[in-house]
Amino acid sequence: AFAVSLLAQLNGGRRRALGGGSSLASVAKHPSSDYLEKAAAMAAKINAMLMAKGKLLTPPPLLPKVIPVPTPVEEMVVTEVDINDVPLNCRELLTKGKTQEEIRLFSGAVVSTKGLYMPEIEKGAGGQRPLYLHVQGKTQEQVNSK
Repeated sequence: AFAVSLLAQLNGGRRRALGGGSSLASVAKHPSSDYLEKAAAMAAKINAMLMAKGKLLTPPPLLPKVIPVPTPVEEMVVTEVDINDVPLNCRELLTKGKTQEEIRLFSGAVVSTKGLYMPEIEKGAGGQRPLYLHVQGKTQEQVNSK
């Protein structure tokens, strides 16, 4: 019923039977420019009514896309220090988060623990790296701070 009344409005108020092989789909397939203009006017009218009732909000204007300019990447100085074979008490101290944070505060270099502790027998097997520290800083001085 809604489609028929909409078609009648688009036809200038005249209702036309959709019998005899005609269908709503066939009317939609071959719209004339007059139908398109009337449909656009009807859609604008419905939108205006809905906006007046507060049921339709106007979309925000499209903002131009801002393409971020990549900042120059600073080269980081990286070194790795094997700690797998150092004494247990030193290894435990070097792998603690608190110790690594103190090193970062003192030198500016970031220290992270990588690899796995491996006894001498297991070092060649498994494809894993023995325990080491990954030290990363902006300058060689940060990495070499004592």
